[in-house]
Amino acid sequence: MLDTVKDAFEMIWEEQKENGWTDAEIDGMTGFVFCNRYGNIMNAQSVNRAIKRISSVYNATEEVEAKKEHREPVLLPDFSAHSLRHTF
Repeated sequence: MLDTVKDAFEMIWEEQKENGWTDAEIDGMTGFVFCNRYGNIMNAQSVNRAIKRISSVYNATEEVEAKKEHREPVLLPDFSAHSLRHTF
Protein backbone atom coordinates (compact mmCIF):
# COMPACT_ATOMS: atom_id res chain seq x y z
CA MET A 1 0.00 0.00 0.00
CA LEU A 2 1.34 3.42 -0.89
CA ASP A 3 2.15 5.71 2.03
CA THR A 4 -0.35 8.29 0.78
CA VAL A 5 -3.12 5.67 0.73
CA LYS A 6 -2.19 4.54 4.24
CA ASP A 7 -2.23 8.17 5.41
CA ALA A 8 -5.66 8.68 3.86
CA PHE A 9 -7.06 5.62 5.65
CA GLU A 10 -5.57 6.80 8.93
CA MET A 11 -7.11 10.24 8.44
CA ILE A 12 -10.54 8.67 7.84
CA TRP A 13 -10.06 6.46 10.93
CA GLU A 14 -9.26 9.50 13.09
CA GLU A 15 -12.27 11.43 11.73
CA GLN A 16 -14.57 8.53 12.52
CA LYS A 17 -13.11 8.19 16.03
CA GLU A 18 -13.96 11.86 16.64
CA ASN A 19 -17.34 11.97 14.87
CA GLY A 20 -18.55 8.48 15.68
CA TRP A 21 -18.86 5.30 13.67
CA THR A 22 -21.68 4.68 11.27
CA ASP A 23 -24.30 2.26 12.48
CA ALA A 24 -25.39 1.43 8.94
CA GLU A 25 -25.88 -2.22 8.10
CA ILE A 26 -26.16 -3.87 4.70
CA ASP A 27 -26.79 -7.60 4.44
CA GLY A 28 -25.56 -8.03 8.01
CA MET A 29 -22.30 -6.17 7.35
CA THR A 30 -21.28 -3.13 9.43
CA GLY A 31 -18.17 -1.04 10.08
CA PHE A 32 -18.02 0.66 6.71
CA VAL A 33 -15.03 2.93 6.17
CA PHE A 34 -16.32 5.29 3.51
CA CYS A 35 -19.32 7.31 4.56
CA ASN A 36 -20.79 10.59 3.45
CA ARG A 37 -20.92 13.68 5.65
CA TYR A 38 -24.19 12.46 7.19
CA GLY A 39 -22.68 9.13 8.24
CA ASN A 40 -24.51 7.16 5.57
CA ILE A 41 -22.82 4.65 3.31
CA MET A 42 -21.75 6.12 0.00
CA ASN A 43 -23.69 4.95 -3.00
CA ALA A 44 -22.68 4.80 -6.66
CA GLN A 45 -24.18 8.20 -7.45
CA SER A 46 -22.19 9.96 -4.73
CA VAL A 47 -18.98 8.24 -5.80
CA ASN A 48 -19.65 9.18 -9.43
CA ARG A 49 -20.25 12.82 -8.45
CA ALA A 50 -16.96 12.87 -6.54
CA ILE A 51 -15.11 11.36 -9.51
CA LYS A 52 -16.68 13.94 -11.84
CA ARG A 53 -15.70 16.85 -9.55
CA ILE A 54 -12.14 15.58 -9.15
CA SER A 55 -11.62 14.96 -12.86
CA SER A 56 -13.17 18.33 -13.80
CA VAL A 57 -10.83 20.21 -11.46
CA TYR A 58 -7.84 18.20 -12.66
CA ASN A 59 -8.70 18.76 -16.34
CA ALA A 60 -9.20 22.50 -15.85
CA THR A 61 -5.87 22.80 -14.04
CA GLU A 62 -4.12 20.64 -16.65
CA GLU A 63 -5.42 22.80 -19.50
CA VAL A 64 -4.03 25.94 -17.85
CA GLU A 65 -0.68 24.29 -17.07
CA ALA A 66 -0.38 22.84 -20.58
CA LYS A 67 -1.07 26.22 -22.12
CA LYS A 68 1.63 27.83 -19.94
CA GLU A 69 4.09 25.09 -20.95
CA HIS A 70 3.11 25.18 -24.65
CA ARG A 71 2.09 21.53 -24.81
CA GLU A 72 -1.00 19.44 -25.34
CA PRO A 73 -2.95 18.79 -22.14
CA VAL A 74 -3.19 15.25 -20.79
CA LEU A 75 -6.85 15.07 -19.78
CA LEU A 76 -8.75 12.46 -17.84
CA PRO A 77 -11.62 10.89 -19.79
CA ASP A 78 -15.14 10.69 -18.40
CA PHE A 79 -15.46 7.55 -16.31
CA SER A 80 -17.56 6.17 -13.49
CA ALA A 81 -17.30 3.92 -10.46
CA HIS A 82 -18.38 1.05 -12.68
CA SER A 83 -15.26 1.56 -14.83
CA LEU A 84 -13.11 1.10 -11.73
CA ARG A 85 -14.58 -2.35 -11.17
CA HIS A 86 -13.15 -3.44 -14.50
CA THR A 87 -9.68 -2.04 -13.77
CA PHE A 88 -9.54 -3.66 -10.33
